[in-house]
Amino acid sequence: MLPILLISKPQPATALGPVLPSAVNSPPHLRQRRPATSSSPVSSASCQLSIPELNRFSFNWVCGGSRFDSKITALGINGSNSCQLSLSRRPEKGFELTGLEVVNSLVEYGLIRKVDEEERALVEVDEMKELESSRDMSVNGDMICEKKRVVVDRSEIRVHYLEERDEKVLSGRILSLCRDNKMRSALEFFKSMEQSKLRPELHACNALLSGLTRNNMVDHALHVFEFMKRNEVISGHSYSLVVNAVASGYGSAAALKMFWEWENESESKDGFDVIVYNTMMSICGRENDWVEMEKVWNAMRLNGQFGTMVTYRVLVCVFVRCGRSELAIEAYNEMRHFGLTPTDDAMHAIIGAYANEGKTDLALGVFQDMLDNDLKPSLVACNTVINLLGKAGNVKAAFWVHDIMQGLGLSPDSYTWNGLLGAYYHANYYADALRLYDTIDRDRSVVMNEQLCLVALKICGKLGLWEKAIQILWKMEESGIHVSNVSFNLVIVACEAAEKAEIAIQVYEHMIHVRCTPDTYTRLSLIRCCILGSMWPELVKILKATPPNASAYNAVILGLCFKGQIQLAKKMYARMKDLDLAPNSKIRALMLQFQQEKAGEKRMRKSPF
Repeated sequence: MLPILLISKPQPATALGPVLPSAVNSPPHLRQRRPATSSSPVSSASCQLSIPELNRFSFNWVCGGSRFDSKITALGINGSNSCQLSLSRRPEKGFELTGLEVVNSLVEYGLIRKVDEEERALVEVDEMKELESSRDMSVNGDMICEKKRVVVDRSEIRVHYLEERDEKVLSGRILSLCRDNKMRSALEFFKSMEQSKLRPELHACNALLSGLTRNNMVDHALHVFEFMKRNEVISGHSYSLVVNAVASGYGSAAALKMFWEWENESESKDGFDVIVYNTMMSICGRENDWVEMEKVWNAMRLNGQFGTMVTYRVLVCVFVRCGRSELAIEAYNEMRHFGLTPTDDAMHAIIGAYANEGKTDLALGVFQDMLDNDLKPSLVACNTVINLLGKAGNVKAAFWVHDIMQGLGLSPDSYTWNGLLGAYYHANYYADALRLYDTIDRDRSVVMNEQLCLVALKICGKLGLWEKAIQILWKMEESGIHVSNVSFNLVIVACEAAEKAEIAIQVYEHMIHVRCTPDTYTRLSLIRCCILGSMWPELVKILKATPPNASAYNAVILGLCFKGQIQLAKKMYARMKDLDLAPNSKIRALMLQFQQEKAGEKRMRKSPF
């Protein structure tokens, strides 16, 4: 077999190599024969060569001080094996090449060489030279995303004559090129096999798909994928590679459209495996599109596919992240039904789902399972369980989780202490809760926040500890903690429980001074304080500052009735009617009772007996 010729790497003009500075030093058949004029430069020259098995090669050289590129381009494999030598750039000085011995001169000057065994099937194996960035506008919902991808014109993908006809050998060479990331050469090899009616093996096609998607050559990947579908050389991995590439290049909306088209095709649907569904669910999860992800999940079950750990991990985590706790719990239960062991991130997520649904026992059970399986719960998971147990008033279990957390080397933060304080509060252990609060306050490593102070203020309101409540309020202001109207309301409630109406009015005035807007609960507490302290002028001021509100007038009338101020209560009731405010049933019953008593008194006075 005659050797295949390929151009060697060009040498610099100053080196001993393919440099032809003048016609004197050049071989007779390469000498300049007709100089080109400046008005009509020669852009190409050619000669006919008889070179067996030559396809294509190119080289750089110098003539007359001007460097330019030349190519030998195959005209076709025919009986004469004729090829053409052409110029690809314009030199400053034109010339013509003639003679059939030009190849001997090229060999003499080191311009061509033999190829090794790895390059025999393809005459030219070169790297991709041209990278272009194109702006593809893909619409995903209401968002328009700009994607960059490599563009290689299909007209530049050259087809070569393949001497080797064994599909297994050719597939192995595609695999080798893909491993070396020589994607353009691998693509030309694939195209040559396609034109020669040869079919690459599945492994080689998937490797080519993977390499093309990795290099953002999405259009060519789609072309290879269509060839695979036509020739039934396809697997679930092929679908996964393509849908992931489309999502990266054109957006998740385009990937979803392509997936549902495949789902509607029976022949495509038969080639699906669970990896295809996992890939599509992951794409939806990246966009937090739980609606489409649920549809893909249902389609997977209808197609008779069973989920893997990856399936349920994606489902549980995304559903919890999107606030769909009921779907996350359904996916978790299905996973346990199939006997799959959940991963640590899935268990962390399901603890949050159980917490959102208020299922304390189930969350504590998952936490125990993590410990049994030697999984280390995170600080967030521990805090979630502690706060959930705290809301249930389970003090013992909350502090058990706290001890476990410290044993794992996790330091409690403000959320941990908030859960423990809440456990004492909901269990009605108010004294223990205040002692724990004082301990936290003295610990300089703990950053106090409004939530911790609110729990302490609630306890002060329950016990009527108005001095402690005011002390906490002052510390909040000194520490720079945000003091909301809720905090002021709790302090006023503590003053109301202690029957300290004057202190409550002072707190209210301070609230107005710091520009904290009072709400309905603030005014209702003040109204009750003023009635208990018989502070009628202050009561009138608060009513004038209060927008017309039925709840406020109901509280005033009820309090006046309990204090025996019946006439004043009747005046407030009449004013309430004038403002078109509807009294509640209790106030109406009281007013009706007073009217009946007054009518009975009149009858008694008119009676002669």
